[in-house]
Amino acid sequence: MAFSNSEKIKLVTLLGWPAKVLDNTNTSYNSTIYSRINGIDADMEELVVEYMSRIEDLDLSLITALSRTGVKRIDDIEFFGDEKSGSSELTILRGERKKLIRELASILDVAIGSGSSGSNMVNICV
Repeated sequence: MAFSNSEKIKLVTLLGWPAKVLDNTNTSYNSTIYSRINGIDADMEELVVEYMSRIEDLDLSLITALSRTGVKRIDDIEFFGDEKSGSSELTILRGERKKLIRELASILDVAIGSGSSGSNMVNICV
């Protein structure tokens, strides 16, 4: 079973590449990425789909965690977090998402594009 066009677009954008990277008539076209995605065997495709699903789950967790974010102290803005490790839930989830994207790129043997922030969530500016 080959990836659908929408799955291919989702995959390359997760990896930080523009969707047009798969369009050989576009200046963003990348033959390496195109061949890696279109030449994937069934076992590797299953693994890639699993990683994409895990990243999607993390995105949902990030949205939920963002809704729980609050200010702890007003004078010096400090967000709730784990006092012992110094890491907030958002930081941990974003780190895990970045790790999965690196592993996904490694599985496909492609570089991560410059558009990959490792998170679809924006930073909070105060």
